[in-house]
Amino acid sequence: MKTLIIATTVLLAFSPLSFANNVTWQQDLAAPQALINHANRLKAELADDAGLTRLSYQQQFEINPDSVVRTTTVIDYYPSFIDIDDYGSKSVYFDQHQQQVEIVAAMTLDPDGNIATVDPKLTKRLDTHSENTFTDEQQLLIPLPSLTEGSLSIVTYKTTTERPKDNRHWSHQSYTQRSFPIQEYLLSAQWSDEEVMQWRAQTKDVVCNDLAQGFHCQGKSIAAYKHDNATRWQDHIGRIEISDFTNWQQVVDKASQAMNHAQTNTEGLDKAYQKLTDDAMHIEDKIGHLLHFVARDIRYVSMSEAEHAQTPHTIEETLRNRYGDCKDKSTLLKALLAKAGIESDLVLVDTDRFNHSSMLLPAMGHFNHVVVCFDLSSQRYCLDPTDNLTDWKTTPTWIQGKANLVLKENHQPQQIASNDYRWRFNSDIRLAFNAQGGQKEHQTRSYFGEYSAYYRQELASLNNQERQDHLLYEYQDEVSGLAEPNFTLAHVDDMNRSLTIESHTEYDPFLEPDAKLLEYTEYDSWLMHELDSMHLRNEWHSEYFSGIKVTSQYEFDLSNSPWKLDYLPSTFDFKHRYGSMNRQIDKTDTGKLKVITQLKIPAQMITSQELEHFNRFLTLLHKHAEIKFTGIRQ
Repeated sequence: MKTLIIATTVLLAFSPLSFANNVTWQQDLAAPQALINHANRLKAELADDAGLTRLSYQQQFEINPDSVVRTTTVIDYYPSFIDIDDYGSKSVYFDQHQQQVEIVAAMTLDPDGNIATVDPKLTKRLDTHSENTFTDEQQLLIPLPSLTEGSLSIVTYKTTTERPKDNRHWSHQSYTQRSFPIQEYLLSAQWSDEEVMQWRAQTKDVVCNDLAQGFHCQGKSIAAYKHDNATRWQDHIGRIEISDFTNWQQVVDKASQAMNHAQTNTEGLDKAYQKLTDDAMHIEDKIGHLLHFVARDIRYVSMSEAEHAQTPHTIEETLRNRYGDCKDKSTLLKALLAKAGIESDLVLVDTDRFNHSSMLLPAMGHFNHVVVCFDLSSQRYCLDPTDNLTDWKTTPTWIQGKANLVLKENHQPQQIASNDYRWRFNSDIRLAFNAQGGQKEHQTRSYFGEYSAYYRQELASLNNQERQDHLLYEYQDEVSGLAEPNFTLAHVDDMNRSLTIESHTEYDPFLEPDAKLLEYTEYDSWLMHELDSMHLRNEWHSEYFSGIKVTSQYEFDLSNSPWKLDYLPSTFDFKHRYGSMNRQIDKTDTGKLKVITQLKIPAQMITSQELEHFNRFLTLLHKHAEIKFTGIRQ
């Protein structure tokens, strides 16, 4: 439901050897002959039917008090044109404010032994920071020349990370698998006597050993990672971590010190708070007003430049500029909440990871986002002011379950709580049969919490006609193409906890009014749609089911039709360890039939062995979402 928008900026070359000061190139980009020979030996060891293979992935770290130099060599083999299309460019990622990159070698070797080197002028430099996060990463994109089937590529580069005295913290994570096989994996690190470094490995593919002031890791014939789209690969792939922090309190202290910078100038805070809460009688209203202001009136702009990679701007700057990133918006929201008497916590979030236990060592580098959490009336709330669609009582979908660290004394990484039922909605559908065999229909659909935010995202940017067109397409796809209802929406343009879609339509006669027996089937379309969309898709890994709770009510009014009710729909009460669905009916003397169906499947982790069984459970419920009854002519 989220779209990653990557802003792309092409780097202008100042000379063939230097890009914007922090990317430089060697004059001769051909690899040493010894490395070429090694690459050919590794290629010769491959099976004849081998696919794309990383022949060698080598990393060497030289950790010094004032800098860390990482030398990386990547050797890849391309047996087919598809591999060339997919992987024919290499990327070097770096922080433009803290790192220098030197390209030592960048070349290809075709099956006949011909060498082609990269032209630095044909490379690109791109911004790759993700929306709503505080990274300031850039990507150097290197198109590899002259690749043909059977070619090799060799790229070696050095990344130098500065360690200034006031910000010496350094850490690194290296993953030991890719989506293709790795034939040789080598990692070594050395540091000086005065350094206190920690390292840990959690992988079955690589063996690591301590050295004097360092360590060395080696792996052979590492299989490709089997990826499922519904799984965060960061939670599963083996990893090696290095850090100069020894405990999580150091992370808390460092982040807290950085975040406290926002408080060094709070001019305008009191005035803003007073204006926002003047007409708010209750604390819940005040919180809603404050979040609405920070989420919508302070627009999101990535501000992780230079000294603000981890440090927010002052509250005065954020209020004056009316923009900021997650650090700026969260520190402002925390300050406003404090004015309302709410003691809140800043919470670091790793938006790429659910499994907090996969964080092997304490490090700032694990986290790329910050939100605000607090306790109120024995309930924990987490507000993300970069999300301008979700109400304050609902934790935004994209951070639920994510690994986090509360910036508070003695806290350890944990998971942000997830809602038991992420997808919650009610439908109320009334069908009035007429004497000619037609129907009048009135539908009301109410979506709550995360689901209301989802629909808001779908509709908020559309104009009124586009909204009508969107909802009509959805209606005709799920309910019927025989009608064109008019739709009325409530709370699509605010941050309310619910969103309502109401429609009215009339169906031309489609039933035979002279028939003595009415045999009628109504498909509970919205419930069936939900059950269809909830099927899990993973193939290799366990998958998280985020929970659904639906109440569907139908009222069939036959009082003005030629028939009276005869055979009624079945009631049922299905209960399973996965969840439940039940149906109740109520027939009135006035010719009306009410059918109420309730579905509850709470959030849960479904193991890879159970995925097929769980999907069959959903299919079974889907089959029972039909409503059948008969009527006899009056």
